[in-house]
Amino acid sequence: MGFNFRKTINLGNGLKLNLGKKSASVSVGKKGIHHSISTTGRQTTTVGIPGTGVSYSHVTGTKKSAAEKKKAAEKKEKAAISKEKEKLNKEKAKLEQEKLELERQKLENERLRLEKERAELEGSTQQTSEPVQEKKKFSFKKQKPSSAENAAGEKPAAVPETASNPYSSGKAKKSY
Repeated sequence: MGFNFRKTINLGNGLKLNLGKKSASVSVGKKGIHHSISTTGRQTTTVGIPGTGVSYSHVTGTKKSAAEKKKAAEKKEKAAISKEKEKLNKEKAKLEQEKLELERQKLENERLRLEKERAELEGSTQQTSEPVQEKKKFSFKKQKPSSAENAAGEKPAAVPETASNPYSSGKAKKSY
């Protein structure tokens, strides 16, 4: 059990001075009703029936106990932490959104780069394939002139006539 100290000094005319280990108070009143004011800020009004032990007390302006102060501080700290977490979650969501946007931009840039490379390759393929196509057109056989050359007034090349005999091999026989 802890150490306690309490001393009441009667100052007369219903005025008392109460001294305690942690605080002091002043009480004003007669038997059956009195009012106390403490140095801790606590005010107590008590009304009772003398000689019966029955009374009613009303306390105002009490300072919070250490446990209540601790609870209030923890509650305030939890609220601050919760608010900070919410703020960080919003910031995290914003950063993730920005990250997704950057990824989308990177992919779009890569797609455009690949399309450009493909277009360049197709352009170079067409340039290299055109001479190959011209080589395929060239042959040692006599070619029929195109209709554009006929329109220009050039005579078509003479085509040797073949025998019209269905039983012949198509080669004309020389006679001696």
